[in-house]
Amino acid sequence: MKTPRQILLERHRAAETKLDRIRQDVVAQIHRSQQSDEAVTSSQTDDRRSPESFVARLWLELIWVNRSFWAGLSAVWLIILALNQAAAEGVPAGPAGSMADVPAMLAIVQEQKRLALDLSEPAIRPSLETPRPWPRPRTDLGLSNLQIT
Repeated sequence: MKTPRQILLERHRAAETKLDRIRQDVVAQIHRSQQSDEAVTSSQTDDRRSPESFVARLWLELIWVNRSFWAGLSAVWLIILALNQAAAEGVPAGPAGSMADVPAMLAIVQEQKRLALDLSEPAIRPSLETPRPWPRPRTDLGLSNLQIT
């Protein structure tokens, strides 16, 4: 009895010659392109050392390859600059935002608290007396009454 491998190899034996021919053509083409690249490189060795060529290669190898990264980085910087500009427009300039306004701000806050207390219902109004201490836990209450003999 034949194995599945043997059956497949017999069915596709005719394709081996076609595949070998394709493989040889590809290898020959690669060999020819490498030879032509070497010929171009040897004729352009002086041209590669020019500053324009250096800048072009630098642009291609550093910037153009990572263009999505650079686009994202520039978008982040634009957002940061826009937020910074918006924050700068919202802050008043000069002494209006200085520490001299702190007493006035405290007076306004105290007035608002007083108005909120006046408007609240009597049942909800907090007492202005001294606050009661928090109740002690039940475990503490029992320990004071225990006598150890």
